[in-house]
Amino acid sequence: MRRALHLAWSLIQIRHLAVSLFLFPLLCSVLLVVGQLVLTTLFIRSVAPEAPTAEIVKTDFNPVRLVLYGSGERRSHLEVCRWIADSNNPTREVPPRAACAPDSLDVSINVANPELFDASKFVDMFEGQIDRLHICRNCKPDVVITVPESGKHQARAASMYGLAVMSLAFLPKPEDRSERVDQYRSVREGIGDISFYMPEASDVVTLSSKNGAIPFAANIVPLVIIALWLSVRAHRKVLDYFSQNDVLLPLVAATGKRTFYSALWIVTAARVGCFLVASLPVIYFGLVDISGVHVFDSLREHIPLILMWLFALVSAVALCTIVSSIADLKHRQAFRSVLYRYVPIIVALSGAALWTGTFIVPSVTMGAVRNVITSIPILGLAPLFAVPVTLPAISVVAIHALISTVLVILVLRNNARWFGAHLEEV
Repeated sequence: MRRALHLAWSLIQIRHLAVSLFLFPLLCSVLLVVGQLVLTTLFIRSVAPEAPTAEIVKTDFNPVRLVLYGSGERRSHLEVCRWIADSNNPTREVPPRAACAPDSLDVSINVANPELFDASKFVDMFEGQIDRLHICRNCKPDVVITVPESGKHQARAASMYGLAVMSLAFLPKPEDRSERVDQYRSVREGIGDISFYMPEASDVVTLSSKNGAIPFAANIVPLVIIALWLSVRAHRKVLDYFSQNDVLLPLVAATGKRTFYSALWIVTAARVGCFLVASLPVIYFGLVDISGVHVFDSLREHIPLILMWLFALVSAVALCTIVSSIADLKHRQAFRSVLYRYVPIIVALSGAALWTGTFIVPSVTMGAVRNVITSIPILGLAPLFAVPVTLPAISVVAIHALISTVLVILVLRNNARWFGAHLEEV
């Protein structure tokens, strides 16, 4: 290792190689980081409660209703159901009539006194959008809006269908734009902070723009992807630099195959380290500027999970980097090069599609399937990116990190042996 470090330092001191490895790519990468912060700012402001709704042509047809009810037309009648105490068990609530039997696509307003609660505001929100509005203490269809006697309203969806039902309340009603803005703010105030329930999550998933995990993950993940790109490019650039000058074979012969290969990865790590040192302060102050000084408050509640996520993210991206480097090393073998370059991408995209598809069927079983997908390296890369928001069990993230780390060690050893035996093909 000492010889590899010395060789890596010697490589970095080559002026032309250092400029091509560090200066211009890092400047471009930092500009990309600034660009993603600007995009995050625009996104956060677009979903903020003060943001006006866009100009939308009013129509009775809506595709969300088509998916939920099989018809895109407005619903004919909104049934308001105030639940009552069961005559046989006064502590238990029951619907007041048979037509009020709860359905997963209904909305319930949980209040302390259903008999006295004025639901006119919520009736106005969901009129023509849903079939039943329940006023009760504890009934729980897929959408539950909790209205405390004091404090802010909170809404929770138990499925993707529940989120779709909730979105119907935001459909524009008045023709006048200024009235439409008032309607939007009124709906946001009535619904309150929105959260999403996932059975496998350690906590409810907060979808409010005030949730610091959303901008945090949205900026850390591109940062890791850029680091992956820098790693792959550095790995190939060093090899090309020496092979094009016809000194690769003599250099490896003089220093040793294992020493040179280790030095190659040390230079790659140095390039990524320089990028992170330059980018992390930009990310930190950018997030504080976007979401305020309390942007990291929600993350502090899940520090063990976030630390494990960062470790899993590094190991998973390192695995992807090494697999991509194999494609570069075997560029003379067209089939293998394509295999190593594109199969991991296809597997990762397939895992993302499969993970997303599990939300179509809301159940505990699908939650377990999502955990299995998340725990598998490469296949679970996309759900791993969303961990700070979805908050799965820390054991799931730890399994992903452990398997990725073991695979990194095994692939590196195998790759080093291949590098030594096929140097002339590089």
